Amino acid sequence: MNNKIDFYNEENYCPWNFWEAVVAVFLTIPLILILTIPIAYFLERNMGEVIFSPSEISNFGFAIAYFIQAIVLLILLWLFVFYRNRATWYDLGIKPLSFLKGIFLTLFGIIAIFFIDIVYTIFLRFIPWDISKDKIRLLIENKNISLPMLFIVAVIIAPICEELFFRGFLFPAFKKKMATFSAMFLSSILFAVFHLEPTQLIPLIGIGFILAFVYEKAKSLIPSILLLLYLQNELFFQIVVQNIQH
Repeated sequence: MNNKIDFYNEENYCPWNFWEAVVAVFLTIPLILILTIPIAYFLERNMGEVIFSPSEISNFGFAIAYFIQAIVLLILLWLFVFYRNRATWYDLGIKPLSFLKGIFLTLFGIIAIFFIDIVYTIFLRFIPWDISKDKIRLLIENKNISLPMLFIVAVIIAPICEELFFRGFLFPAFKKKMATFSAMFLSSILFAVFHLEPTQLIPLIGIGFILAFVYEKAKSLIPSILLLLYLQNELFFQIVVQNIQH
């Protein structure tokens, strides 16, 4: 079976190359850390508290820290997509698709991720991991951070930037050097590692793979963006309701 992708086909066209994606990956975390240093100093916190302990930072500190992550992804997209290759938003995956196809793929993604959640819940019965300290949960429990600010930054801005970077930018570039399945898996691993949540690594890889699969079938980022926005919104409101009840 021939897995070679025809990149002269409009649906698969990707102006940037594999090595540009690799360089962007290796620049992501260092740039975030470098930009976080002055913020941590200004907030009189160490970098570990700003990045790994969101329950300890202020509303302003949270906004700045998460905006830095989003800005780094957008800067790398601008550099490698728009500046170096003169590509467009269409090339990045922001393109129309049929309404029915979009709805079908989004619903498929929701069901698939729900299945992953069930499997992971069963898995946790045998592995004593504490998942009560995931970032969204800690952020909501942080009384210093306003819920509207959290909703805008962590539930809206962050997912859109992540989809543009991991599915719109990295995944098509990886397909230039490897089979589609391998490109999905690699982009999913990087997506999971980027979140810096060890106990959530397995489900995040699964979610990343589903998002890449949905993008591959849709040839548009719109369904995968809607899917990730739905997941973040569902988690946000679920934890908020739990906190109100307690």
